[in-house]
Parts: sequence; C-alpha cells; structure tokens
Amino acid sequence: VEKEDAALAVLDVGSEAIVGVGGLLELSPSFVLAVEAMSFIPLPGALSYGSCHVADGRRCSQLGDADYAPDAGAGDLTVYAAGGIQYRMNPHLTASVGGSAGFLGARGDDFRAMVGVTWSPQPESEARIGRGDKDGDGLPDLSDSCPDDSEDKDGYQDEDGCPDLDNDGDGVLDVDDRCADEPEDRDGYQDDDGCPERDNDNDGIQDVADRCPDDAEDVDGFEDDDGCPDEDNDGDGFPDSQDKCPNEPEKVNGVDDDDGCPDTRTDTGPELTADRISLRANRIEFVGDSTNLTAASRIVLNQVAAILKSRTPDDVSIRIEVHVALGTKSKVARVITAQKRRDKTLSQRRAQVVFDYLVSQGVPVQQITGAVGLGSDRPAGASAPTDPVNDRVDFIRARQGGAP
Repeated sequence: VEKEDAALAVLDVGSEAIVGVGGLLELSPSFVLAVEAMSFIPLPGALSYGSCHVADGRRCSQLGDADYAPDAGAGDLTVYAAGGIQYRMNPHLTASVGGSAGFLGARGDDFRAMVGVTWSPQPESEARIGRGDKDGDGLPDLSDSCPDDSEDKDGYQDEDGCPDLDNDGDGVLDVDDRCADEPEDRDGYQDDDGCPERDNDNDGIQDVADRCPDDAEDVDGFEDDDGCPDEDNDGDGFPDSQDKCPNEPEKVNGVDDDDGCPDTRTDTGPELTADRISLRANRIEFVGDSTNLTAASRIVLNQVAAILKSRTPDDVSIRIEVHVALGTKSKVARVITAQKRRDKTLSQRRAQVVFDYLVSQGVPVQQITGAVGLGSDRPAGASAPTDPVNDRVDFIRARQGGAP
C-alpha cells in the first residue's frame, strides 16, 4: 500500500503449516451436515525457501513494525471455520448451502456464504440416495431393523425400516385386506376380507350381544332384543308368515285348526285334557259287530289326528284302548267265557283299525304307544256288561315309555 512518504506492507506470508479438521454427519440418507476448521501457521524464516525483497531493495526480513499496515506483520496466523448442509436430491444430483467466517488473521473473511449443485452420475448398480442404506428405503442401515428389505411406506411403523405386509396381524395380507389397520374377527363370516364384522347379520344388534349372530332379528315387537328371528312367536307350530294370530297360539279343537288362531268351539268335538283326548259327546262306532268304522266315526278320528299332529311325540302321546259290550246274555259260565274270548279278539282287531286310521291321517307312529283290545271285562261305571254304552274307544295320554 503506497503512502505519500512510504509503502506499507499489508500481507507478508512465507512458509506456512496448514492444519485443518473436518467431518460429515449423515442426518439421514438425504441430508448430510459438513463442518471444518482450518489454520495457517507461519513457519520461521529459516524454514522458508527462496528470497523476499520489497520495492526499495530491502529484504523482507529487514522490515520493522513501522513498515506494516495496522493489524499486519511478518507472517499471518489465520484461523477460519466453515459449515454447511448437503441435500441429495437423487442418486446423481446433490445441492449444498453453507457459510464460513475468519476468526484470526488478515486473510480471513468476516463471513462468506456458499451455494452449489453437484452432478455426479453413478453406475446403475450403485444408484441410491445416501450411503449405508442397502435397501434404499430412506433409512440408514444403522437404524434400519431390516437393512435388506425396503420399508413399505403406508403410515404404519414406517420408522423401523421393515416392510409390514400385514399391519393388523390378522393373517390377511395388506394387499388383500380391506381394513389393513383393523384385525379381522375370525367368526366364520366373511373372514377373507380382513375387516371385523361387528354385526354379521346387519340386524342392528352387535354380535357380542346377538344370540343368533348369523340370522337377522325379525323386528315384530316380540323379543326383538335377542337378535334371533322369532319365526313362530306363539309357538303353536304355525310360522308367523302364515299365522293369522302370530302372538296367540292356535287351539286345536277341530275348528279352523290351520289358521293359527285360538278359535272357540260351538260343538262338542274331541278335546285334549290332562289325562286323555276326551271325545266328549262323540263316539267311535263300528258297523254292527264288524271292524268297519262308520262315516261319523272317521270325522271324529280326523279331529283326534289333528290334535295329535299339532303336538310333538315328546309332548303328547297316547294309548288306544278299545272296549266292547258282552256279546251274550246267557247265564251259563261256559258260554260267557267263550264269548269273552271272542269279545277280546274283536276289540283287539278294532284297536288295530283305529291305530291304522290315525297313522293314515299323518299321526307319527311313535306318538301312539299302544293299541290294545280289552274285550268286555271293564264295563263303564255301573252299567250292565251287555249295555251298548260299553262299546267305546278311549285315547289315554301316556307318559314317556308308554306308562299311563
């Protein structure tokens, strides 16, 4: 630097030792932090190579303090530091931004900013973002639980570096799972879609409280909170869809017994009682001394069959008992004995006819525990053995096993 009276030296640099330290910290496969510090340390003149002269011919070693500008002198101990961030945009292109500042010496900048872009084509086999990320999923191998398998970015545990093929662990792979984050409820209903079906039959009652989870409740005001379709509310054997009185059981009495309503009889047809099927004012009659049923008797037996068919064998079963009047008025014991044998045979044949007729009308065989002919040994009440009132058929309710 020239002044009016003399020149002043601004920078006098000879041999120097350059010492520096730096480092790179990979914040992620895409971002790298870089820092460095550098120092220029002057060496003694004896270690310098060559010679240094100023314009007036003096050697540089002859300069004094007055020959230097302020803050300058022989040698220039300089220290500066720099730092920056690199962003790997793709395997071949990297952008960087940084800055540096001098802390000591005349050569250091107060501050310097730097930006740059580096293009470095990589071989196809090495083309990946970042170092130490073998599977290229964006997670460094150091923190990647599955360094050889890429993370499937689906919002579920994406920070562990492992592909979560079945997020909810229900056995249905996410690619086929309609509810990838909700496990399937294994209950035998649509178990292959991966979604928990909380109400299988869609009747509005959750399966946990639904007694019939696969059959929808029929909302008809009858036990609608149990989740089961009540197809026969009154339990009379007539489905509600065909029952004119779905909440009132049919009374089987020979009057409109197929409509499901408890119709009141106006006649005296057969009726189920505690111990028998009572014929009331009706009789089962045969033509003369034969086993042929009269037409009127068939009508009565049809009504008896209807009563039996309306119940199950476990509920109602009967035993057929047939009696006949004594077929002789003789007082001779031998004649009476012979006649009673004939009466016994006739009553047994008639019992079989009644049995066969009821079965022909649809009564289950197991609902009739027996058909016996009792002959003329048991007159009704105080009647005479030969009284026609003793020609009768009884339908006795039987307990399980056939015991009365």
